[in-house]
Amino acid sequence: MNDYIHKVTSWLVEQYSEIYVEDLDVKEMVENSSSKTLRKHILHSDFSRFMSYLSYKASRAGRRVVKVNPKNTSKTCTECGYVKKDLTLSDRVFSCPKCGWVTDRDYNASLNTLRAGSGLPREPVDRKPLLYIPFSEGVYSKFPGRSRKSSPRGGDAPSVMAG
Repeated sequence: MNDYIHKVTSWLVEQYSEIYVEDLDVKEMVENSSSKTLRKHILHSDFSRFMSYLSYKASRAGRRVVKVNPKNTSKTCTECGYVKKDLTLSDRVFSCPKCGWVTDRDYNASLNTLRAGSGLPREPVDRKPLLYIPFSEGVYSKFPGRSRKSSPRGGDAPSVMAG
């Protein structure tokens, strides 16, 4: 996990001059969770270590990490600003009852985090949609020949045995 965190934080710092993250209180999340499984996953994610690595690498590279208040980032519609109070953790799709916008819940939260941290308007000035690149696609594109299913030794080439 430690190696993975180093690679992801290095990639983020190389790619972006400003990085916006939710200022999550991991201790409070664990204490307030009613599910033992959710508590285990929160602790296993090592978010505190991720933030520590990201902060020191960004600082050394002259980049900025901006922490954003996480309140309602998942529940607020990026398009119109409506707050959907009944959204639960099990709801993976955000569907706005006011304007009808439908998107992945995490993508919606990421756009709200970007807007809150950068001060960007709710709608891009050029009225074109923001670029959406799945995180794994961005990370794995940095390592040619690797995919999520690659062997830990690197590359996707079959092994050659001396005969």
